[in-house]
Amino acid sequence: SFAPPLRELRTEPMARVLARHAAATLAVAIVFGALLVTGLSALRRRGRLGDAALWLLVPALVVSYFALQNFKTFHPRYLMVAYPAFLLTLAAGVMALGRRPRTVAVMALGAVWLVALHHHYFDPRYAKEDYRAAGELVRERGVPGERLVEVHSDEAMRYYYRGPLPQQSVWLGFAGRRERLEHELDRALEGSRGAWVVL
Repeated sequence: SFAPPLRELRTEPMARVLARHAAATLAVAIVFGALLVTGLSALRRRGRLGDAALWLLVPALVVSYFALQNFKTFHPRYLMVAYPAFLLTLAAGVMALGRRPRTVAVMALGAVWLVALHHHYFDPRYAKEDYRAAGELVRERGVPGERLVEVHSDEAMRYYYRGPLPQQSVWLGFAGRRERLEHELDRALEGSRGAWVVL
């Protein structure tokens, strides 16, 4: 929740979003990059570099592959499986520093995390999708003959939507293949006079 909000990444050209958030992105890259390089160096000296690479690189490659295939928008939360190794590598980097640099590094990490937490809790641009409100809206305003089409929101909408409209799921991975997506949407809407589409 520090640099570009997910909504901006989904709706605007990547270059424009990155330019607008260049200072924040650079700050994160410097703080975490320096500590990761220092930590990886410390892990190499201990003979644990291969373990760290396995835990850090494999999840990043898998998530990046899915993002490139247009299956999912890249989001850091999908790398949570690598988070323990990431924290251990940061800790190794912090502990490899001298006393004064260590203090500066911990303060820089704390500042970045505080800003990220502020964004997460108080900045609406970083808010999660409100599927509860979406389900309530469809329940209140949906009319017979309409359908609820869930594009990558099927689990959340099955949980939050408590209305009479039939629900149809469409896989987000079809977004990269326009003809297939149109076919799947036509199939999902077949026989209905209207639809509520929740992404």
